[in-house]
Amino acid sequence: MPSDSKLLVRRCFDEVLSKGNPTAAAAIVSADFVAHHPQFAEGIRGPDSLMTIVGTFRAAFPDLAYSVEELVEEGDLVAARWSATGTHRGPFLNHPATGRACSVGGMDLFRVDAGRLAETWVNSDFLGLLQQIGAIPPLQPPR
Repeated sequence: MPSDSKLLVRRCFDEVLSKGNPTAAAAIVSADFVAHHPQFAEGIRGPDSLMTIVGTFRAAFPDLAYSVEELVEEGDLVAARWSATGTHRGPFLNHPATGRACSVGGMDLFRVDAGRLAETWVNSDFLGLLQQIGAIPPLQPPR
């Protein structure tokens, strides 16, 4: 049986990220939540800011769906290895919709405090996503 912390992380992927459910975010994300994300230097702070970012991604990829591949727990930390798929149907970072199916993988480390998500460190293949939508060219191997 998964721990309460693992269930909380899975609920974040299933209800908040995949479905964009603000009620779920308010229930499982602490008011002082911080997501440390390489593309957001100041971090993403609180459930409302998280839902703003989720909304941005879901506007560009309306069928966005996350799959949790693995969860590992140590103390108050839960590591999640995940994959996400979606179709680029709306503008993303000023790049027009392409209709391309995209897939991205990543790993996040969540800190749980008092039954809520308090903090996470995000590591995803953002470069690969930008390449898939044609925003930047694919890297070429050295010759």
